[in-house]
Amino acid sequence: MATILSNYTANGSSTTDEFGTFLTFHRLLQGDVAEGLQVVANGTPNMTVNVSTGTGRITTGTYPTDYGYWFGNTSSYPVAISTAAASARIDYIVGYVDKSVAGSTSGANVNNSNNVIKFAAVAGTPSGSPVVPTVSQIQTAIGAANPYIIVGQLAVGANVTQITNANITDKRTFIRVKQQQNLPGTQLRLGIAKKNTTGILLTVSYATYATVTATSGGGECEADVRFIFSNGNSGSVRDVFFKVQCDGVDVSPTDIRLESLLNSGGGSQTSASFIVSSTPTAGSHTWTFLAYASAASSVSIEQAVLKVTEIVS
Repeated sequence: MATILSNYTANGSSTTDEFGTFLTFHRLLQGDVAEGLQVVANGTPNMTVNVSTGTGRITTGTYPTDYGYWFGNTSSYPVAISTAAASARIDYIVGYVDKSVAGSTSGANVNNSNNVIKFAAVAGTPSGSPVVPTVSQIQTAIGAANPYIIVGQLAVGANVTQITNANITDKRTFIRVKQQQNLPGTQLRLGIAKKNTTGILLTVSYATYATVTATSGGGECEADVRFIFSNGNSGSVRDVFFKVQCDGVDVSPTDIRLESLLNSGGGSQTSASFIVSSTPTAGSHTWTFLAYASAASSVSIEQAVLKVTEIVS
């Protein structure tokens, strides 16, 4: 049996090691990046990218002996990219703790500013069908004992001489509370949009009526849509179609149809709801509710509510 206490000074002194420091805080959270640390192309694109200012943590070990190194990057950090090969490859940009550097006790290097934290590019294998670097390749590049996080991915084309923002994929995983330690199957609400759209007529092609931008942790997400349609005496029955998109991509099922649901005649209203699910990568995503009518009419959406939740696994 072993217990630890990190903030105890009853004897006038206290010693807390890497494991004990902020252990409870570390276990409360998931993810790597608190803010910033985005990989961007050089102002004049070349074979260098930059990691923006920001803060985060790098986890080492496995539960129950895992803990985190908390760090900050206070200025743009340039990372050189290896010369492109005759075939394309995929590189990672990683941040890591260089354990070969001794912790500093010098006032000139307070907060271990003596380059303990580093960012580096890890080159994948050039190929006609390139894949991301393996764990072995990462460990060979930065040192097998050094814990790391991945913040960006680069598409390095054959014989290219510059990396642009279009070649960079964001791989940051943002820090958030671990779903308040909810049991598996519990839903965490990520965002909700309530919109009174009275008087806005449906068009004959898809248009957006509610939007939610929310950060998820990589689990299955559900988009729950509830709305009221009104037929303002169009003189004929209309079909209504609707769907949800995540980052502009349709979430199945799509083109859901309310067939001949709206009767002709003044003041007719109908309520409806549906739920779709998708599992986007961890990070920020934009969810949208879209609808249209089968023909030009006086059919309108009176109210629309879009709620996005993530299911705890």
